Amino acid sequence: MEKPFVKLVRTPNGYYCYDVNTNRIICVDKVQYEKLEEILIGNIKWDESLNTLKDSGYLCMSNIKKIEHPETENVEYYLERHINQLVLQLTQNCNLRCSYCAYSNENNKTQRNHTSKKMDIEIAKKAIDFMVCHSCDSKNVAIGFYGGEPLLEFKLVKDIIEYAEKQFLGKPISFTITTNGTLLTNEIFEYLVQHNVSVVVSVDGPKKIHDKNRVYISGQGSFETVYRNLNSIYHEYGEKCCDHISINMVVDPQNNIDEICSIFKESIFSKLNVRYTVVDDVYIDEKTTFSEEYIKKYRYKYFMMLLNYLSIIDGLDYEKIFENEKVRMEEDYNYFNKTYQGLPEVWSHSGPCIPGKRRLFVDIYGNLFPCERVSETSEIMNIGTLDKGFYYEKVKQILNVGKLTEKECSTCYAINKCTICARLADECGVLSAEKKKKHCELVKANMEQMIRKVLLEKELRKCY
Repeated sequence: MEKPFVKLVRTPNGYYCYDVNTNRIICVDKVQYEKLEEILIGNIKWDESLNTLKDSGYLCMSNIKKIEHPETENVEYYLERHINQLVLQLTQNCNLRCSYCAYSNENNKTQRNHTSKKMDIEIAKKAIDFMVCHSCDSKNVAIGFYGGEPLLEFKLVKDIIEYAEKQFLGKPISFTITTNGTLLTNEIFEYLVQHNVSVVVSVDGPKKIHDKNRVYISGQGSFETVYRNLNSIYHEYGEKCCDHISINMVVDPQNNIDEICSIFKESIFSKLNVRYTVVDDVYIDEKTTFSEEYIKKYRYKYFMMLLNYLSIIDGLDYEKIFENEKVRMEEDYNYFNKTYQGLPEVWSHSGPCIPGKRRLFVDIYGNLFPCERVSETSEIMNIGTLDKGFYYEKVKQILNVGKLTEKECSTCYAINKCTICARLADECGVLSAEKKKKHCELVKANMEQMIRKVLLEKELRKCY
């Protein structure tokens, strides 16, 4: 029996239907909502009360007949001429052993461990030359320094920067470095600023929170060192440093969110831009869980941010990390303002990007990977080498990970906001449909939550 391609959502103030084909959230009455419920569970075929919506172009069934990424045939062009960013693994060594880091787990079979190996300057130069040849249609380029801890190889950083600036002469180039901050000195910072390097420092919260996970090999916490280094830079350069340094906060949702956010009472952390992510458990055995207290407080703080954003309560304060949520909320709100004329017969879920185009990762040996977040030990994720170039069949296979679950994807209401890429389907070097499916319920739940947040904003605007 044919069913409309929709998702029903009810709030305390109304009844709604997200129409996937048109990307519209439609307000429906109670009768229409209940009839649609009956149709979706298979109790009835149709009801005349829905004809007005049907006549307006809504409630069509899924038109997708084949799952295939629309850029499949353009892969060669993008990777030969339009790579945007190169990420270099300068070293596999690190002076920390963060508990949630996949590289720190000696028993981990799905990712490498920390080693003393580092990238040779000739490999680095070859990677820069490769980037020059494969970014000729990019208006500007970026190079990222990654590890391990890249500041363990600061001389290599300088050599690469100076070589890259010569090779890309005439084209705008920027750099980023992701560091744990323990080796960041005023002198290093001065050099990085002079060469347009954005510095991302990992800080997970105040000392008690940060030192729970981010420790030296000896087991000693690293917060005091990082704080001292950042404070020294701030005292010498003032707020100028805020244009060049940002904080990456990895949030463990077992911690108290009030304690996490208390770090922003410190002058230096109150000034710096902050982005946060929840602990990534894809390549670690211990899976991330959210405490009930964390969830309750997060929802409360999110609501406070929303009231502030909508100017419903003047002067209402909210936590700094929720600046990210405000940006996401604006993006979500704008997303549903895009109207489709129906999805094509050949389509793909939105999770995969073109492997290597946005963030081509090069390891210390010169192997190529889609980005730095995939497993370096995975056969399927190795998409080429600096010497041989790209393995295009692999690239296309990764891009079309949706083919693993073609039937499920073609009728999933979250298809256009799916976040599942091949990384989440990687089972010891082979793409697995079963492993991919394990993430589907979370994606659908996130999509429903996104719809509810947009509706909350709309209803608050209307009510207040």
